[in-house]
Amino acid sequence: MSVPAAGGTVVNVRSFAMAGILLSWYARNPTSRGGAVAVAGLFSQHAVFAIPVLAYDLVRELDRRSGVRWMTAFALAGLSVAAVTFAFVYAVWGSQSFYGAIYWTFGVAGKYATNPVVPSLIGDTDKWMRSLYREGTKHLILIVPAAIAIQLALTDRGLKRLVPSSNAPLVTTTLLALSMTIPLFVRAYRAYWLYPLPFLALLASIGYRRLFTISEQ
Repeated sequence: MSVPAAGGTVVNVRSFAMAGILLSWYARNPTSRGGAVAVAGLFSQHAVFAIPVLAYDLVRELDRRSGVRWMTAFALAGLSVAAVTFAFVYAVWGSQSFYGAIYWTFGVAGKYATNPVVPSLIGDTDKWMRSLYREGTKHLILIVPAAIAIQLALTDRGLKRLVPSSNAPLVTTTLLALSMTIPLFVRAYRAYWLYPLPFLALLASIGYRRLFTISEQ
C-alpha cells in the first residue's frame, strides 16, 4: 500500500492496519471479519473507527435474531485475537511488558487525543487547519470525484432508497471513508491520510467512470 502523497513510500504501521481493514471488509464470515479488524487494531488503534461500519455492512442484511448471532461471533472473534495477543506478550516478555502494552494500546488514548501542542481539533487548531488545507489540496484529484460519485448516487436513487439498494457497497465505502477520516481530527499529519485514501480512491474511480460515461453520452 504505497501512497507517496501520504508518505507511503516508507514502511508505515498504518499501512498494515489498512490492509487488515480491507481484508476484514472482504471477509463475510463474522469470525474472519472480526479477527481481521482486530489485527488491524493491534497495528493501529485508529482501526476501531472502522468497526461500526464493518459490522453494519453485513448486519443490515439480516433479521434481528441472525443479526445478534452475527454480532456475537464478530465481537468474540475480535476480543479473542486481542486477548491471545496480550497473553502472548505476558507469557514471553513478562508482566511489565504486558502492562506497558495495555497502557500504550488503550491507556494513552486520552492523553494522545487531547495533546495541546499537536495539529488537532483540540490541540493547535490553527496549525491543524493549515495542515488539513495543505494536504487536502494535494488529494483533490481523489476528493472531488469521490464527492461527485456520492452526489450522483444520491441524485439517482434518493437517500431513502440508497441504503438498502444494490448500491450498498457504495454506502459502505462512503461510511468507511468518513469514519477513517476521524483520525485527521486527532492528528492532521501527512501519514494520517493513509486511513481514508483507499476508500476515497474507490469512490473516485466510480466518480471518474460516471463522468467519462456522461461525457461520451
